[in-house]
Amino acid sequence: MVVAAWLLVAFFVPGAVAVSVSDVRSHRIPNAWSAVMAIGLGVGVVGAAATCDAWSMAGRAAMAAVVLFAGGVLGAIGLGVGMGDVKLLVSVGLLTGWFSWATVGMALFVAVASAAVWAVVLLVRGYRRDVHMPLGPFLCAGAVVAASVAAITTTST
Repeated sequence: MVVAAWLLVAFFVPGAVAVSVSDVRSHRIPNAWSAVMAIGLGVGVVGAAATCDAWSMAGRAAMAAVVLFAGGVLGAIGLGVGMGDVKLLVSVGLLTGWFSWATVGMALFVAVASAAVWAVVLLVRGYRRDVHMPLGPFLCAGAVVAASVAAITTTST
């Protein structure tokens, strides 16, 4: 199960880097990239579940993807979260949900906390409050940090 966990993280990272670079440069996350990440992680989760007989973990990953997507849609309606970020949350949910709900929460906490720190840095540097800030890199970083911590914890037990 440990190998499967690290394989999911390893699959997520290249997509996360590409999405982050795109979001920083153009404030856009291409649908094709979000789809490839989500489909690839979905296949990886099903493969890991079949190999390790961990169907409950796969179910939790799927539920986390749905919950994060639904929460993201609400954020897009009320908070100005971009739809690219909302679609990225499906992959974040699949990756972190494989481990636990606590890992999902940790990923979101790391993402929001790091984005808040960056927002303060921008304000201190003189940027206006209405400047658009990419959220994708923070979501990706939060997912990688949380999943890596969970995988290391799984490895050590």
